[in-house]
Amino acid sequence: MLFKNKEVQSYFPKLDSMLQKILFEMDEISKLLFKKEIFVTSTWRKKTNDSGIHALYRAADCRTENYYTTLQLDILVSIINATYSYDDKRPEFKVTLYHEVEGSTWHIHIQVHPNTKRLW
Repeated sequence: MLFKNKEVQSYFPKLDSMLQKILFEMDEISKLLFKKEIFVTSTWRKKTNDSGIHALYRAADCRTENYYTTLQLDILVSIINATYSYDDKRPEFKVTLYHEVEGSTWHIHIQVHPNTKRLW
C-alpha cells in the first residue's frame, strides 16, 4: 500500500478497523490482479462541505487517474462491493465507489459505517 505523503500515512492507524481491513484487502486484490499497490491519497481530513465521513476516520480515497484502466476500476470496485455491505438498512449506499468531487479528480472512495460487514 502506497500513501500520497507521510501525513496521509500517519492517520492510517487511527482509521476505523473495518476500513483498515478493507484497504488491506483492496491492496492485496490490486497486487494480485493488476500488479500494483493501491495508492491512498486521503484518510482523515477536517469536515468541509461533504458528509464529514473522513473527519470520523471512516473514509479514505485512492488514486485512479493514470493509475488504473476503466476495466481495472470496475473490477476492483465490484469485488469490494460484492464482499462488503455498507449498511443493511440503506442498501443504496456502497462501501466503494468511483467518483469525481467538484474541485478534485476522479478517485476511488472507500467508506464504512458502524453496520458495515463482510458478506462472505
